[in-house]
Amino acid sequence: MFGWGAIPADYLFVYDAPSEEETHSGVPLVGRYGDVLEKVIEDAEFASGSWAITPTVGCRPYFVLPATEDVQEQVRDRDPADEELDACASRLTSVIYHIDPRVIIAVGAVPWERLVRPKDRGEYSTFESACGNLFVATVQGVRDQVLYPLVPIPSPKKIIANPSSAKHGPVAVTANVLKKIQYYVNQLKRMEEKK
Repeated sequence: MFGWGAIPADYLFVYDAPSEEETHSGVPLVGRYGDVLEKVIEDAEFASGSWAITPTVGCRPYFVLPATEDVQEQVRDRDPADEELDACASRLTSVIYHIDPRVIIAVGAVPWERLVRPKDRGEYSTFESACGNLFVATVQGVRDQVLYPLVPIPSPKKIIANPSSAKHGPVAVTANVLKKIQYYVNQLKRMEEKK
């Protein structure tokens, strides 16, 4: 799974890992999680062709619950392990370089923890406290490190767990964060046009 969307793009959404459904379809964030993220992006009024999406790892991480007398064997998704993230690091770096976003949006804790070094997290020791704040993503280049602005937002799993549609609910709050990111990018573009 490499991802989907515009190249280049102003915004690159990076999420944890493909699910079973995504692995079969080849399309990132399909199903109910994709529906939630699409709703947030739609509410934030992102222009089509302005964004792309990719997972931190290309293959689905899962575990198997063995069958018992009462229950059949079950396969469940899980967060990618460090060795899986390390194995896919060059893939993620290549995607970031090809898309060259103005802002990376970390969808969930895994990409935030992967792309923002602990020393660059400041006072935000947990992902929950980090959501909606601006960080610097450090990506190793051929010669030097490349820095990208990064803003973490809750994963669709967290939003589904608390699906309130109120103004203070996770969908509305996340859409407002994305609107602020758009404002930031539009300001950058205006500054570039003046040069």
